[in-house]
Amino acid sequence: MSTSSHTVPSTSAGSKVSHKSKFNTLLRPHVEGFSYFTDEALRRGIDDLGGMTFQVGGQDGTSTRTVEVWYTDPTWSKPQTPGGKPFLPKHARELGESYNSTLRLTFNYSIDGSPPMSFERKQGPFPIMLGSTLCHTSGLSPSKLVKIGEEATEFGGPFIISGIERCIRLLQVPRCNVALAIKRPTYKSRGSR
Repeated sequence: MSTSSHTVPSTSAGSKVSHKSKFNTLLRPHVEGFSYFTDEALRRGIDDLGGMTFQVGGQDGTSTRTVEVWYTDPTWSKPQTPGGKPFLPKHARELGESYNSTLRLTFNYSIDGSPPMSFERKQGPFPIMLGSTLCHTSGLSPSKLVKIGEEATEFGGPFIISGIERCIRLLQVPRCNVALAIKRPTYKSRGSR
């Protein structure tokens, strides 16, 4: 019998750390991209959007007013319970809930050049990626992850929607003049009952 140069991977804690670091390296751009969006890109986008100015007139058309509107100060909060306690990914899985945060925007307006008035609005629930800066597990050591009910090898990347971890697959626009064919058995069975 010949001996192979391949070795069976060890299941010791040391190999789990290297296994985790490989996944971290693989998924780091994905998680950091989401963190960049929530930490900086949305704010830049809203700043670039600028304001909108329009004329509002009465029915007779003589009394027109100039109204200027714009958004500022997008702020996120880490997921919380209605009582203000941290809502962990573990809770979302166990309760069949989504791991969401709230985006708040300040809506500003000025009428005929008057001093700006503003009010804050919640912009609905927004899913938070596990491991991103808005996630409660961000930057925790493996022992602290276990302490809050997560896996020690949690590497982030998915979202929790209705209690189920879901990976978002980003599909880019196909290249020009490149044929793309996907063969799946489920395509054949659709529509035939």
